[in-house]
Amino acid sequence: MLSGGLYLARRGMVALSLPIDDAECARFVAAVEEFCASRKPLLAKA
Repeated sequence: MLSGGLYLARRGMVALSLPIDDAECARFVAAVEEFCASRKPLLAKA
């Protein structure tokens, strides 16, 4: 996530500012998707 320009707290928490636009939301979603895809073997199936 940090390489995507997004900082997460040590416990995995993230804070988003309320006045963000659609582009920022899309950037956050893309970073989360990339993170999950790159760590797919480590994530447990629900």
